[in-house]
Amino acid sequence: MLSEVVVIGQQAPRVPCVSFVALPGINTKKLQWALNTQSIYITGGSACSDKTLSLSNTVIQLGYSDRVAGATVRISIDEEGCGFAYERILEGIAQALKPSSIAPADHALALMS
Repeated sequence: MLSEVVVIGQQAPRVPCVSFVALPGINTKKLQWALNTQSIYITGGSACSDKTLSLSNTVIQLGYSDRVAGATVRISIDEEGCGFAYERILEGIAQALKPSSIAPADHALALMS
């Protein structure tokens, strides 16, 4: 279900264990909520746009499309457990996007924008 992932600033030097990615086609606010229920906490958008409903101005200024700018999340992890934490986050995203036998069949579709 996750057909596209855009790593913002992929070629730039970055701080270890901090990722800023876009998941076009995914409602990242709903994904954030679904991950929260698994005790996985991510933040929507750039630091400057987290509490707003608008597109990430940071991403727009970097030349990305509105589609990408509207689907960003930030992931910050303690450097000690970085590898394990990313594995857990990826498993959490897969779980959030997977229809469950317990949840209604449209659970994963609800995360689609």
